[in-house]
Amino acid sequence: MAHVVGMLLLHCNALETFKVFGNMVLTYDTIYNFYKMNLLFVKPYYKVFWRILKELDLQLWSELTDPDEITSCSVFLFGWIMSVFT
Repeated sequence: MAHVVGMLLLHCNALETFKVFGNMVLTYDTIYNFYKMNLLFVKPYYKVFWRILKELDLQLWSELTDPDEITSCSVFLFGWIMSVFT
């Protein structure tokens, strides 16, 4: 969240930043669900991410889903989604 607000503050005053950030969070379900950390709505995004990653880059998918070191995409997907909207 700090990245998004920081970028907005570079270009807007505090009131405009508050309005833009509020509208952005409430308009885009993806951002809203990730900020609320409602796993019921977030888990489908994780499943879609893994499916797309497997189709596009099988080698990276196999490295990240190594049985000895299973990586949860929750570790990096939240930050990536936030950076997309900054």
